[in-house]
Amino acid sequence: MNIREEYIIKTRNYLKALSSRLDSIKMIELEIDELKSKDNSYKDIRFDNLGIKSKGSTKGIDDMIISAKDMIYIKEAEIDFIRKKYKFIKSIIENMEKCDQYIIEYRYFKRNKLNEHYKISEIANEINYSKATVKRRELKIIKHIAYSIYGNSSLKEECESEPIMSHTLAV
Repeated sequence: MNIREEYIIKTRNYLKALSSRLDSIKMIELEIDELKSKDNSYKDIRFDNLGIKSKGSTKGIDDMIISAKDMIYIKEAEIDFIRKKYKFIKSIIENMEKCDQYIIEYRYFKRNKLNEHYKISEIANEINYSKATVKRRELKIIKHIAYSIYGNSSLKEECESEPIMSHTLAV
């Protein structure tokens, strides 16, 4: 598949960003828990008996509660969106050979003991392929993912990929 270089780079960056977003889900879930605990603590307070006067603010405690509920909803939607993007990538690679799935999973989504993404050499050792073979297979998979995400706009035009040969006949 003749995919333009800019789309190969764009797809690699997409996978790296998705991996980073997947890593952030735990933190977002903690934020949701914190917002929920704050939201619940407001329910036990009887604000009308406190005699608290506001200094010209149009925002009341109800606005803060609604705001916390909105933030919870937004963060839950963000987690859902991240998981759907990951599921989309999984659906693209699920029909590929197992070693190709392994290469993408470990290159972009899994982490080694040092909490780093696996290097080509680590993956090559694990699946008993040469580094060159793993690099070649990864590029093939990236091209397939790029086409799946960006469609025909990711393809090289024929004049870009093949030199134009002019044939002249001897007279």
